[in-house]
Order: sequence, then structure tokens, then C-alpha cells
Amino acid sequence: MQRSILFAIGLVSCLPLHAGNQEVDLVVIKPMTQSYTWPGSSTSAEVKPHSPTAVGLRYGYDVGGLGSAQIQFQASYHAQSRASIPAFTTAPSYSERDYIHLDDLKNEGLSLGAEAQWRLGIEVGLGCELRYEKLQMGTVQTSQTRPWLSGRVGYSLPMRTVRVVFGLQAGIALTNQGDPSFDRYFGYPEMDTLMKRLSPRGEAGFYGGIRF
Repeated sequence: MQRSILFAIGLVSCLPLHAGNQEVDLVVIKPMTQSYTWPGSSTSAEVKPHSPTAVGLRYGYDVGGLGSAQIQFQASYHAQSRASIPAFTTAPSYSERDYIHLDDLKNEGLSLGAEAQWRLGIEVGLGCELRYEKLQMGTVQTSQTRPWLSGRVGYSLPMRTVRVVFGLQAGIALTNQGDPSFDRYFGYPEMDTLMKRLSPRGEAGFYGGIRF
């Protein structure tokens, strides 16, 4: 997947260059997840997702100015990431603590949004997007659509035919799943709501690409 993204960036850089109102970025982020503990009659389980870095590809198109800001329409692909889901179970009556591995939580998505950018030496951007996320854990699949608020700080370096852009970015989900509902017969959290509960609440990382 990473080779495909790099190939796409290289292909776009070979296209005819126009007014410099388009941008393609490779984005590397670290998802920020939260742990969750559910109680039981004899045991409780503490779930702590461990998320590795994830990659994505973003396309931006300048649609006009608003005061001193440039408004950029953005479409992004968030490549599938895998978060390891370990759970520590505790039996209070025996003071025991055991480790189990539930499964990997897979997250893949697409998003559409807009960002206001101030390009005055240091480039600062603030935007929002609507992100569709496809979730899977084992054989269980579900999806969710959430609004995200994002921001970035970076630089733009002029080259002979393009501008190289790079910097830091962060995002936060504006809505999140609450505590999951429980199976009425077995007393375990329902997997679809548990996956949404364990989904990233935010992310931080860096980006690099070209504006042409």
C-alpha cells in the first residue's frame, strides 16, 4: 500500500503543471485511542488498543479565497490500519490477572472536507471533514461516519516547477461512541459498539507532498 501511494505521488508530479491550485500529500499519523473497562460478575476486562502508525493520501484543490485565507477542498483516503487489542482480565476474588488477545481492530476510511489556509511564510491550516470509517474485528464488521476537526502547521518550498509542502498536523473526532451495549444473554459488550468505542478519538502526525 505504501508503494502504491508513493507511485501515485510520482505519477501526479509528471502531469502538466498549471496555476498551482492543486496539492497531493502523503500523510503519516499516529492514532490516539482510549482504553475501556467493562465489569463482570466474577471478572472485569480492561481493553487497551495499541495502534501503530498509519498512512493516507490527501488531494487538495483551491476553490478560492476568503479574506487572507485560501479555501482548499480536500478528499482523503485513509489506508487500513491495524490496532492490536489486548485485554487484561481480573478475578477480584482471587486477585488474579490474566492476559488475552481479542483480535486486531482494522480501520479504513474516506473523507471529504475543506480547510482554510493562511500561507504567509509559515503555512497554517484549520478545517473540518466528514470521515467514513470501515471497522472490522475478526469476522464482525461495522462502519461509522464522524465529523473531524483538523489543523496543520507547515512550510512551502518553491522548486522550479512545483512547491514542496511539509509539516505537522493533528485531528480530533467531534463525536464518539459511548460505552457499548451488552449482549443480553452472555453479558459481553456487543462487538459493533465496542469497535466504535475503541476507535481513534484523535490523531497526530506529519505530511509531505507537492503543490502544482
